[in-house]
Amino acid sequence: MPSSLAWGASRAIVEAARLGVPLAWPNEVLDPAPEGLFVRCGMRAGDSFQAELGGAETVWEETGAAEFHILAPAGTGSAGAREIANRIASAFRAANLPGAAVAWTGWSLTEGEPAEGGAWWALHLEIEYRLQTIPAP
Repeated sequence: MPSSLAWGASRAIVEAARLGVPLAWPNEVLDPAPEGLFVRCGMRAGDSFQAELGGAETVWEETGAAEFHILAPAGTGSAGAREIANRIASAFRAANLPGAAVAWTGWSLTEGEPAEGGAWWALHLEIEYRLQTIPAP
């Protein structure tokens, strides 16, 4: 499970991007149900491991990806979904500042596919991250 720090940073970036489409977050009601483009947001953890820095300090490193599924009604084309994916990726690149707790290290966009029983078409975007934390004593 991704840390709350990575989750919170991801959500803040996407909400600040003001995409102009509904954002569907896990276990939250999306009301009203979308009729046009919308983004299903999520996150997955990759690896988490302990790294020694020398001395007494221990650092925990976590990797994973913020996941965005941009959905368009079937038969309406892909241009709108691709534009939203580009805007999300650009927002994460802009948020990748030196010294930030979460480093956004890359992204991948996979070709779209039918979704929700064919009623929608989904484009999948992943923004990879790395997070290092030092536990409080």
